[in-house]
Amino acid sequence: MSMRWSEEEYMEYLERAGKQTARQKLKRKQKYNAEKTWVDGICFDSAKEARMYQDLKILQAAGEIKGFCRQPEFILVDGNEKTRAITYKADFIVFWDDGISSEFLMGTNMNLQLVL
Repeated sequence: MSMRWSEEEYMEYLERAGKQTARQKLKRKQKYNAEKTWVDGICFDSAKEARMYQDLKILQAAGEIKGFCRQPEFILVDGNEKTRAITYKADFIVFWDDGISSEFLMGTNMNLQLVL
């Protein structure tokens, strides 16, 4: 005689048996204690990054910047069939009205300015 369990019954069995289930997965602590934050339906890795996004939207609406890009990816070294490309992803790139673009990486005091 075969016995069939529903998914719920099987999860209860695993919990009683002391096995880890998908429900019990532990949340990993973020590297810098940052908490994920949602703004405009976008998930940001930190509240600081979300605030920067909101500030950039205000600057763009006020006409102080031409625009900005979230998480642009730069190819540092091209890949081929044997090796993967080496890439770098910034948090934001800002295009200012004077033709200069700035790249921002949240969590650091570093930003890079390029004249286009």
